[in-house]
Amino acid sequence: MHDENKPFLVETREGFSVQYKQKFLYSKYSPKKNILNIINNLHILPDTLILCFSPVLDYGLQELSEKLPSNCLMLACEKEPELFELSKQNLTQSDCYKNGLLHIINIAELSDLPLNITKYGFFKRAISIDFSAGVSFYPDFYNELFCKTRDAIAQWWKNRITLVKFGRKYSTNLIKNLPQISKSYELPKIDNPILIVGAGESSLQILKEIKHKQLESKITIICVDASLQMLSDLNIKCDFAICEEAQSVIARAFTGTQDIYDTLLLSATSTPSVSHIKNKKSIFYTSVYTDANFLNDLIENKILESPLPPLGSVGLIAVKLACMIREDENVPVYVTGLDFSFSRGFTHATGSFHDRQRRSSSTKINSFTAFNACFNYNASSFIDKNAHLMYTTQNLSMYAELFKYVFYNFPNLYCLSKEGYDLNLQMSSLDDIKFNEKKSEASESKTDKSEKIKNYIKFQIEALTTLKELFTEKTESSKEELNQKIYDLLNKMEYLYLHFPDGYKISLNQDFLNRVRVEIDYFLNLFQQSLNRLN
Repeated sequence: MHDENKPFLVETREGFSVQYKQKFLYSKYSPKKNILNIINNLHILPDTLILCFSPVLDYGLQELSEKLPSNCLMLACEKEPELFELSKQNLTQSDCYKNGLLHIINIAELSDLPLNITKYGFFKRAISIDFSAGVSFYPDFYNELFCKTRDAIAQWWKNRITLVKFGRKYSTNLIKNLPQISKSYELPKIDNPILIVGAGESSLQILKEIKHKQLESKITIICVDASLQMLSDLNIKCDFAICEEAQSVIARAFTGTQDIYDTLLLSATSTPSVSHIKNKKSIFYTSVYTDANFLNDLIENKILESPLPPLGSVGLIAVKLACMIREDENVPVYVTGLDFSFSRGFTHATGSFHDRQRRSSSTKINSFTAFNACFNYNASSFIDKNAHLMYTTQNLSMYAELFKYVFYNFPNLYCLSKEGYDLNLQMSSLDDIKFNEKKSEASESKTDKSEKIKNYIKFQIEALTTLKELFTEKTESSKEELNQKIYDLLNKMEYLYLHFPDGYKISLNQDFLNRVRVEIDYFLNLFQQSLNRLN
């Protein structure tokens, strides 16, 4: 008598089927036929990741592996524990597993597969194949796993496009900021209610209420760069101003605002023209814009601190930092101006940096109103949380959805704005805030990292010089030894090539190395300039 809760083989005319929980996972007559028909009709492109769902027996896997073009990989995914053990016994005996074309994903790692997809290689697309009826036990899980894996691959390539465009700028700013980072303060701890001020239209009304009720001295205000001039117009002083932007144009948002904020919160890759503002305390945090050994070394050696995931939006960064600096989870954090949407004729709050830029460039022909934004092909309308017609874009809505994903379980996080994208936050008002009797001063401490950063820069200069010599001088080493030395050095200095279109992995092709050679002198000069400023 067979246990129905255990899978067992059933012999048929053309091989074995599997019966489990009163269900046949393959045909009772021709178990291989269905999966072989699917595989025979597949047209697989290069650089494809194939998710093999519930491959209980190895039917079709060998035939699929023989059809694979270059840079393809099969991942065996099984959610049901009993079926996983059976499939593991069968699949580990297959030729495609032994030659590395098939990987078996453990059940505990399945849910995190989309997050770790680059561990298996760099792919341009993903497809899924149901190898057996075992998929019917968890149809929603498998469907979600495929969608998230596909989206993760697409997002990875979007990030690659960003790195191609801005990767060199990020690395340049980071190196230029090292002398300033040596004098950075540590993140403080605050027990006052915290307010995040974004540049969305809803922030202006909240700021006017704060000014009218004279609350600015009772609440810790963290202001994004684009909102500073709006606070300046209202004569509201904030405690922290955040700069995440790498491009120098954002420096204009700080023009005339030096008396409005006390402390700068700066990304390590933010434009140096802001980090060099005199007579201001600076606290650097780290936006981990790529997974690279040189960034990991800086973080592990405590040169770069407070690492944050690449959230993209300065508003999300502000909320993340606010939750890091509050004394504990009981300290409330309020947000306003994080609308991720706009009304007809506007894109940002009146008086914000972007609003001023638009007004300064207006003419009789080109009005300061921004009706083109809501009629842009990328814009779409929706009804916001206050039943108003608003507009958003693909990027803005993506940031809003990312906000909900990142902060969905953060306690004591509230929204003051009645307009804009619904961020799944509990609504609140200024009247609901319980202020301390006296606003506490933020306790800040400063660490001197000068020697540590000097040593790091000297090491980079030495490594770059060695690499340059390997490229330009004759050596008695064999070609294999020379390539290995070059590879080992490049593996620790991704800033040399991460902005190449093909810079997501090291290549020893001459074309790739020629481009690296050009970058060596540029970064050598950058490191030398930073070292001179430290001495």
